[in-house]
Amino acid sequence: MFLLRYWEATKGHNAIRDTILAYAAEVDPSADREPEGLVASQPRARPADVLTSAAIPGRLAALDIGVTSPAAAGGEDAADAMFQRKVAEHDSQRAELEAQNIVYRPIIWTHFGRPHEAALDAIRHISKLVARRRGGVNANVIERKISAAVSVCIARRAALMSLACWPQRSTTGTAEAAAHAAMDHFHAEDTSMVVDRCSPEDTD
Repeated sequence: MFLLRYWEATKGHNAIRDTILAYAAEVDPSADREPEGLVASQPRARPADVLTSAAIPGRLAALDIGVTSPAAAGGEDAADAMFQRKVAEHDSQRAELEAQNIVYRPIIWTHFGRPHEAALDAIRHISKLVARRRGGVNANVIERKISAAVSVCIARRAALMSLACWPQRSTTGTAEAAAHAAMDHFHAEDTSMVVDRCSPEDTD
């Protein structure tokens, strides 16, 4: 049960990553997913879920995606707590990244879909560049589309993690099939109604 829940959390994380990457790649063809070799002293380290020049003006951004539960923050701002923790965890890599004009930037959402300010900033900048490239499109429209797509990823993730905590029949795919059916009734604006019934631990 724990492994199934962890797997659903990882799939949800990866869905958010791929959503951000898809929009970033529209204006930055060199945008990359989880590249290795960014930190010479730690060649297997992957500080960036998405590496792109589209998220921070004039810099390459190593975007590190995280989703966290408010219950895990002990009364603090959950998104900011995870942001600060990730920054501290990657502090040893900062100098090597900055030498390559790379900024390490966590972009965090809570389980209820609330983004950290750094996530909003990254999405807004990507949206402006995409709107400029497409022409005749309001950047706010692109921003809402990206935010809605991420919200759906978070809602689906929460639903599948929740169902993974329930006793299941042995039929392969029962939990996922049920969750996908349930998610047909979700809209992006309904993410505040999704509650993770599992452990309130942070999930990266």
